[in-house]
Amino acid sequence: MVGGLFAMYAKAEHPRQGDFTRTADGYEVRLAEPLDAAYARRTIDAQLSGLDAMMARADGKIRRVTTVDEIEAARRDAVFSIVLHLEGAEAIDADLDGLARLYSRGLRSLGPVWSRPNIFGHGVPFAYPRSPDTGPGLTDAGKALVKACNE
Repeated sequence: MVGGLFAMYAKAEHPRQGDFTRTADGYEVRLAEPLDAAYARRTIDAQLSGLDAMMARADGKIRRVTTVDEIEAARRDAVFSIVLHLEGAEAIDADLDGLARLYSRGLRSLGPVWSRPNIFGHGVPFAYPRSPDTGPGLTDAGKALVKACNE
């Protein structure tokens, strides 16, 4: 047994309708609206609590891992390993305190934006065929987030 990256994600609090458009050679979906940071934090915290509860019921057969050594140990022990990923960093404020909190709970992979803008960057729209290289990219706060992740 091995495991993998498991993504946490805060879906839209109020999903919009009619965002899908078929084009002559594909499709596109309008970018979602930004999320409220407090809502995103509550959603991610609930997902982490759910993971904690699942691991408590798993009788040691599921393990949250944060290092290569822990992944290798889980593999040797035939334990399913979970590396936490956050898709869209709305649950992290510009002061990056949320990053430290999530890191302490096991976060080891982060996608600063998803298909909606946030304080860290501009989302990538669902569109085919089209390059994902759209919009102005990371904001200054996004660059600071990436720098903090690399420390």
